[in-house]
Amino acid sequence: MIKGSKAWVNFLESKELPVLAKTLKSILKVTADESTSLSQLSQVVLRDADLTSGVIRLANTPVYNPSRTPITTVSRAVVQIGFENVHSIAVSSALVDKLTKNSNRERLCRCLVKSFVAAVHARYMASDLPAELREEIFVAALLFNVGEAAFWASHHVQTNELDQALDTSESEPTELQRQVLGTTLKAISKGLIKSWKLGALLSESIENPVSHEAHIIKLAAALAALSEQGMCVESHADYFTQISKINGKSLKEIFSELKENERKSILLAERLGIKNAKSFIASNAPVVRRPPSDANKVLHYLGHIMSAITEGEELGLIIDKALECIIEGMNFDHAGFYMWQRSENVYFLTNSRFAPKKPNKLKTRLVVGAQHSLSVIFAGTTKPLVKALKMESDQICDADAQSGGTTNALVGPIFRRNRFSGFLLADSSLGGGFSESDKANFQLLLQQLQFSLDLSGKS
Repeated sequence: MIKGSKAWVNFLESKELPVLAKTLKSILKVTADESTSLSQLSQVVLRDADLTSGVIRLANTPVYNPSRTPITTVSRAVVQIGFENVHSIAVSSALVDKLTKNSNRERLCRCLVKSFVAAVHARYMASDLPAELREEIFVAALLFNVGEAAFWASHHVQTNELDQALDTSESEPTELQRQVLGTTLKAISKGLIKSWKLGALLSESIENPVSHEAHIIKLAAALAALSEQGMCVESHADYFTQISKINGKSLKEIFSELKENERKSILLAERLGIKNAKSFIASNAPVVRRPPSDANKVLHYLGHIMSAITEGEELGLIIDKALECIIEGMNFDHAGFYMWQRSENVYFLTNSRFAPKKPNKLKTRLVVGAQHSLSVIFAGTTKPLVKALKMESDQICDADAQSGGTTNALVGPIFRRNRFSGFLLADSSLGGGFSESDKANFQLLLQQLQFSLDLSGKS
């Protein structure tokens, strides 16, 4: 068990990532020396075949090489795009290569993409500064969350523990980090920055920014975090106003240019081998909302279900009618009815309905997670649809998928002899949340199914 930032820093730099530490120190040392020649920088890069490949790949991207002049050697890259650019490219390549060799964990990839976004935003805000300082700011922003990235590249059991806790717990992320690690990821970043001697500017930025350059780096890191959720001029006006004070541009111009920065960041990340980098940046496209419930159809189905219950129809038929109501009357994409199978310790999807042209994404078997919580997982993704539906709850639950997903769901528990034994689920891939009418209709369906189940005597 590793507890505390000092212990984690020691573990990461000595056990997990000694090569990354050595590589970063070599690059930063040679570029910090004003007497360093172009050939010396080239030699540092050429010592590492993967680093050489990464530098050449990035040097040929439109971000660094808008003229599209082919670059096939490191020395040519230094001449063509400049000493400072090769410096920042080398750090970028080393960071991604050494970390992703250890792990392909989604949280690592997400963190690295966030780091690229921060770096490109920082360079954008430093556009009026000298080229050398601009690239120093780029590198500092890129390494701002180096401890977080290093942690997610680790194979330690506590890494998996925190990963799972963040998926299933409702607690604040920093509080979960303290519980599992005895520290925070930010504190680990501070420790690695100090231990690896990654520069005074970066240390100032993460500790107590005073200089103009340090403020740019911290602001860039905050903007990068927003990229995961989706930036909005209205909601995040304070950030845009700070940038406007730096470059004098309008908020609308700044928003457009920040979105272009995100595009450039995705290009850099993907060129270095981070697949699906685009998926870690929230889209700012207009939200397509789910159509409202059709009140007449819902009433029609509710009437049919009540008649079926009165006439003693089979439970399966009644459940199917309820699911049809969710799809046809309430305009959801998927509807499912899960029941507990004690002998196998799983929930089985006993009945399901899907909207036209919507694929079947509901899992047929769901295993109960730790602490008596239930996580409904969409096929093809690790995103929890419902993070924690407590078994003792008798209320419907509305839940959003984790960041990176757009699924919305209503989930309602089913009880047998006053014990939780299953649940009704309705989900939509469209945004907009749920109206009070949606929740009321769903609650009525839930009550009818509970009543029918009680009458049938089936579990």
